[in-house]
Amino acid sequence: MMKFSLEDIFSSIERVEDKIPVENLSSHIRFGEHKSMFKSEGHDFDQIREYDPEEDSIFEIIWNSVGSDKKLYVRKARATKEYTAVVMADLSASMSFGAGYPFKERMLLEVIGNVGLTCLHGQDPMGLIGFAEDVLFDETPRLGQDYIDYLIQEVYEFFKNVSSDSKGRLDRSKTDFEKVFRFFSEKYADNQCFLVVVSDFVGVGDFVDSQILKDVASNHEVVFIFLDDPTEFSIPRGPGYVEIEDMESGKCLEIRRRKLEALNLDVRRRRKLVRENLNNLGIDCMVLEYGKQFQRLSRIFMARQESFRA
Repeated sequence: MMKFSLEDIFSSIERVEDKIPVENLSSHIRFGEHKSMFKSEGHDFDQIREYDPEEDSIFEIIWNSVGSDKKLYVRKARATKEYTAVVMADLSASMSFGAGYPFKERMLLEVIGNVGLTCLHGQDPMGLIGFAEDVLFDETPRLGQDYIDYLIQEVYEFFKNVSSDSKGRLDRSKTDFEKVFRFFSEKYADNQCFLVVVSDFVGVGDFVDSQILKDVASNHEVVFIFLDDPTEFSIPRGPGYVEIEDMESGKCLEIRRRKLEALNLDVRRRRKLVRENLNNLGIDCMVLEYGKQFQRLSRIFMARQESFRA
């Protein structure tokens, strides 16, 4: 039984930014009405401002506007381009792990909604790939509020069915990052995408050093979002043993209570090393904690925009 409703998700999501913060312009032209947020040489007038030799092309200079002050001005246009966003969502068993409220499941749904609304504002299509040991969802990028709602409902129903009958669409005890990245790489070989990977990254192992991750990161803009559940190790201390469920396998394990804190620290240490390796690859990453997810998601998007301007 799910501890939150679909309506709870719809009422809580909010647009985290006005636009998807991508560094490179799309190579795909889209005709018709399309208010893209990507500035470039184009045909739709945007503004006239003073010439900046570090940012502007000499071909944008309005030569007949040179006045007595000898200042040069440029005419800026807004290009009609689109950028495809894809959310890669971890649906493995560890996403349902926790001592109480399913924080990671809810945060995952809210991230899908937040990124979707941001894409909607910029009129850029968003798709979804859900995975565990294999690809479970493969939803083609599309536009529209109804489509975003559909994606959220699909993932919500998946979690609901898993919690009600203890079974998913396949064995969810494993998380195969390499397989899903190869799937993404083949499907979007001819596109440049903004890929948002959402997971707790339990079992990520040596994947951060894999060639397929390097290949995807070199051809697409990639952001990793770590979901952190504060209740994962929130069992009171005391003497004796405590029975806990393994995040990935679902098996019950007996562990000394005093070792839980060491286990917690070890998990966080390994996650920190993963984030450091990702940063070395030029991949932005962040940790979301429930209650702070909207602020942190907005913060990383804003930080990306500032880094591009700098």
